[in-house]
Amino acid sequence: MDNKIVVAIIAAIALLMGYLIQRKNELKLKIAERKRAAYTEFLKEFTETAVKIMHDKKINEIDSDRQRILARNQLLLYANDGVIKAYDN
Repeated sequence: MDNKIVVAIIAAIALLMGYLIQRKNELKLKIAERKRAAYTEFLKEFTETAVKIMHDKKINEIDSDRQRILARNQLLLYANDGVIKAYDN
């Protein structure tokens, strides 16, 4: 086989591998951002409810439950097993 063809094939494989590694890293970053958003939303709702309870403020139970369930659903998508088990407890 001609050396130029071998070099071209190796270069093409290296480019493809570089592209695939870059896409994998981009996907990891996107997932990390979504995890951060899910945790932030859950903690925000949890904190708001806790502060209202601490100050004997009225809690709209339906809205509070809805927000908590939506935040929990995001956690189910992105949280690890330990977080989900702790939430269930």
